[in-house]
Amino acid sequence: MNRRKLLKHLLASGAGAPLLACSTVRTTSGFQARAGFLHGVASGDPLAERAIIWTRLSGQSGRQSVSWEVASNADFSRIVRSGQLFTDASRDFTCKVDVGGLHAGTPYYYRFHAGPHTSKTGRFKTLPRGKVQQLKLGLVSCSNYSFGYFNAYRHLAEHDLDAVYHAGDYIYEYEAGGYDAANAADMGREAVPRHELITLADYRIRHAQYKSDPDLQAVHARHAFICSWDDHEVANDSFVGGAENHQRQDGDWQARKQAALQAYFEWMPVREPRVAPEQNYRAFQFGELFSLIVLETRLSGRDQALSYATDLPWIETAESDEPQPDIRRFVTEVLPDPARRMISAEQEIWLVAQLQASKRAGIPWQLIGNQTLLAQIIAPDFSGQFTPEQLAALDPRAQQFVEFSTLGLPYNLDAWDGYPAARQRVLEAFSRHANNAVVLTGDTHNAWANNVTGSQGNNVAAEIAVASITSPGASDILGLDNAQMPAMVQANNPNVAYTNTSDRGYAVLTIEPDHVLADFYFVDRIDSTNSTQRLEQSVKLAASPPGETAALELL
Repeated sequence: MNRRKLLKHLLASGAGAPLLACSTVRTTSGFQARAGFLHGVASGDPLAERAIIWTRLSGQSGRQSVSWEVASNADFSRIVRSGQLFTDASRDFTCKVDVGGLHAGTPYYYRFHAGPHTSKTGRFKTLPRGKVQQLKLGLVSCSNYSFGYFNAYRHLAEHDLDAVYHAGDYIYEYEAGGYDAANAADMGREAVPRHELITLADYRIRHAQYKSDPDLQAVHARHAFICSWDDHEVANDSFVGGAENHQRQDGDWQARKQAALQAYFEWMPVREPRVAPEQNYRAFQFGELFSLIVLETRLSGRDQALSYATDLPWIETAESDEPQPDIRRFVTEVLPDPARRMISAEQEIWLVAQLQASKRAGIPWQLIGNQTLLAQIIAPDFSGQFTPEQLAALDPRAQQFVEFSTLGLPYNLDAWDGYPAARQRVLEAFSRHANNAVVLTGDTHNAWANNVTGSQGNNVAAEIAVASITSPGASDILGLDNAQMPAMVQANNPNVAYTNTSDRGYAVLTIEPDHVLADFYFVDRIDSTNSTQRLEQSVKLAASPPGETAALELL
């Protein structure tokens, strides 16, 4: 019986949580788990001379000693760094080391030991220095365990990459049945704990469930990850003062947020911020080829998103007996309020400084790690695609989306479209201080290749937004096919060069001095581990002279 069949058998037979539970030692995450490194290994936040390595020791109590080693070859006959750490319940028995003293642009192998237990072997590359002719970066987002198998992660592990950027929604906070596939139980992928995540223990358990997935373990063991969170690492549609999925009965927002972030930094291969944990924006230099500037757009500066249901003004008119939406006032007064922020003033200053430094150094590409769509997307009118009976059968939020799509307003107010003044400041920073800006985005569960236009209609940047690993796309939610919805979106938004609104997958970016190539890959299914993948679309962006941005080219 292979590993996948064993996992499926144990889950189907009720053998506890998806950690293949079998002993009587209770961990601080609440799982019954045998001893050992059951959650695999991971690496992240690579620099030219250092990187984070991570694992977790299960089935223990008290203070535990764990040794680690980093080698220049896979059989560990040439160990270059080693050491010892201690872990205990205060950090949920996770182990994280910031390994320094490494050589730039070099692959390394690492593993951990504790008593009779040895972890799997992981691999990462340090970032290069100097001139580089080609690098490859994976792009992933939105991995909901309860919507299906992480097949896209497994396929991504097969690529030879220099790093992976995860644009957020690495976990989801909902209760079992709150936002998952109808067949989640049949697949053995119901969320644990079964309730919505609120406490530190809750978030730890959910991270443990995700890290038990063999495909997630495989991609972490193969590539170093550079991760940013979006909203679901804490709660849906989060902002500085709360979240859409945080109500009064959920307790104190700050306590919930701090619990979520503590679990995140325990369980993720991420270098922790030196100041406040919310300020998780940081930059990485990939030789003299590109800078990866990672934004934080949720917890350190964002104001609450507007909602058409509550913030759209209505007026009485002589032409109608019913109040009508005051589109003019919404577009000219409510939406463009310059006081509303997506990122803090401090982060805006930091972004400009990072762009300036990259441009002064002659770096041809500035890649912006982002979470929600930056390009302007106006929703087409979807109402004509549904009979009254079909519309009534939709989820209430989908019904509301279709209703407001008739108004010719932005597709998503939780994205940068809901913060146009903040977006304009960022676009001005790109125009003045970047050589070639490429924005990397997740969040929507759909794939996008967008020309990001400025106030004069000129291209200011390109945006590559990736489909989800498992979470449902817009076509799935609305019941439209993958030709119908993209055609409507593109007809209404000429800046959209390409979109896929129904398939699950990932992207691989190949960066060279004169161009960036984005390849969009999709898996054929997520309801079974027996999946294949296809390369559906390649998109190219050529480097341009300062002050200009080329249009995306479909290949």
